[in-house]
Amino acid sequence: MIRLKTLLEQYILPKAYAYNGHIVIIDPKTNTPYHYELEVDLAFDISVTIIKIDLKSKTITYKHPVNGNVLTVDLQSKDIAKIAQEYNQIEKGDAIDGLETTEGRKLLLTRIS
Repeated sequence: MIRLKTLLEQYILPKAYAYNGHIVIIDPKTNTPYHYELEVDLAFDISVTIIKIDLKSKTITYKHPVNGNVLTVDLQSKDIAKIAQEYNQIEKGDAIDGLETTEGRKLLLTRIS
């Protein structure tokens, strides 16, 4: 756990917020916005509408497009570190994959602009 905390401290967590149903991550060094779409449960390839994201508390709240439920999921610390490390290195159309919630839901963040 201490090693993970040290890893997180090496990366300044970018600001992230929900905008028009997707995630915007702002690079704290350049103020460049990166827009991402979130897919949950990759077996079904479901894109969800983001309501809120908080990288510090490691939560994402989204509306499921099929059943309309609003769900809040907890992200794993290692995935927050992965997002903080890779968000500004991903090209448009590519994704940050291998992410998983603490409940075991598979996530995929695809850069859309």
